[in-house]
Amino acid sequence: MKKTLFIICLLTNFIINAQNSSFEKFSLEPYLGLNLQKQPENTLTNNFFVNGYGGLKVNYEMGQRFSVNLGLGLSDRRQQYKSLDTNSVIEEYRFFLELAGVDVDQIKETLKQNGFKLDRYTETMGIAKILQLEVPFSLSYTWKSFQFDVGGYLGFLLSSKKNEQANSRIPLLESVELDSIDQSGQISSFLPAANSSSLEELSNSDNLNVMFYGFRFGVAYQYKSNVKFYGNYSLDLNSYKIDENNLLTNNHSFFRVGVAYRIKSLKVNEEGNSKARFE
Repeated sequence: MKKTLFIICLLTNFIINAQNSSFEKFSLEPYLGLNLQKQPENTLTNNFFVNGYGGLKVNYEMGQRFSVNLGLGLSDRRQQYKSLDTNSVIEEYRFFLELAGVDVDQIKETLKQNGFKLDRYTETMGIAKILQLEVPFSLSYTWKSFQFDVGGYLGFLLSSKKNEQANSRIPLLESVELDSIDQSGQISSFLPAANSSSLEELSNSDNLNVMFYGFRFGVAYQYKSNVKFYGNYSLDLNSYKIDENNLLTNNHSFFRVGVAYRIKSLKVNEEGNSKARFE
């Protein structure tokens, strides 16, 4: 919340200074569009993520060609991750085994000497849905009906959800036919399943960075005097995850398409008086 208020105050100060500056023109542009991001691998949803974004941009026109832009908006992103964890099944039952007087370390050593490993292997595939407050900034050059932009962006994590699918297997129990030696099922009832799968949704931001930043460039086409269609390429310069325990090579680049509408412009005359008008 403090970061949001800081950014809003920054933009307000930016607008006030613009009204008192020597720039020739000041304008506002609401914008709306789609984030298009290719994923390397995905078993939970489509292989191409399409998410929305929108916000408001402040433009300062410096002469006929150049302008400086600063915006504030919301952006919905998704990222995929995959991890492989190994845990000792005996360690999971250590507390109960020791209560029963069993030497857990001796059991582990005996199994190791005979070439057995009572381990659980868990493969987790997940998708992080990230909603972020985004502050884009850029320098623009206008040529005829085209505008070329280069700049970057800052993003602040607002909320996140994770969809995780976990598949676990215990190879030692897979190789043993318990039904042939435990027809009553009494032994099996105390053992973990040889194979298991789970799908859950988590509403937390654990292991996610709270701040993002990146590079962006693109081109826009000016339609008439107030409508602009644009596309740009964005590249994240830091990872969305704190822990890089990820078997996937994440795609930190994405494309954007959108539309903007200039709703207001401000002319500053030589005496420093301003006059607002809609276009």
